[in-house]
Amino acid sequence: MLKILVCPANHKNTYANGANEKGVMEALAPLLVNELDKYEGVIAHITKTYNSNGQYDGRPEEAKAAGVDLYLALHTNAFKGNETGACAFYHNDYPKTREVAAAFVKNLNAICPIKSNRAAPAIYAWNTSNWNFGELRVPASLGIAPVLVEHEFHDNLNGANWIVNNLPAIAKADAKAIAEAYGLKLKEETVVSPTPPASDTVEVNVSSGVKRIIINLC
Repeated sequence: MLKILVCPANHKNTYANGANEKGVMEALAPLLVNELDKYEGVIAHITKTYNSNGQYDGRPEEAKAAGVDLYLALHTNAFKGNETGACAFYHNDYPKTREVAAAFVKNLNAICPIKSNRAAPAIYAWNTSNWNFGELRVPASLGIAPVLVEHEFHDNLNGANWIVNNLPAIAKADAKAIAEAYGLKLKEETVVSPTPPASDTVEVNVSSGVKRIIINLC
């Protein structure tokens, strides 16, 4: 059973349309959990740790205590107001996270009408020089595979509006990415057979005698 801790951004970076990263990613998180619940072999829950300093402090420890397999950080991106496209970060100590990161980028770019200007494949490995993110470094040090997803750039109006207006679709794409990377299958839907119409037997007197007639009662 794959266990995931979903960690929406805890900082209030302002979007070009006035929204903020914390609020939007916190709205995305339960949608993602609901989408993942449609798959077999996975349990996801949302972090309970929200520090007033706007940081991730305590979340990796929460993940460790919960025995999760994947620490999933949900973010949106910003850089000079003219960048587009999804990107994701992984940790080389956990080779599977590279595959997960690539699946996120593929599925998010597939549903976004804004063409990415990221150099493919737009996935980046944690390192101390360029991508020394604590949400990768600390979970990995605790024995947990981490992935950090930047869904789209929020510092341009088109990107910000797309993110805010398409959270259900984004949640589906996120869940599909995880399912593809881990080989998860959708749960089989239970097919309920329609109840046959009620029937009864009545006796009708006719001149030639008594006949038994089956009629359907709705």
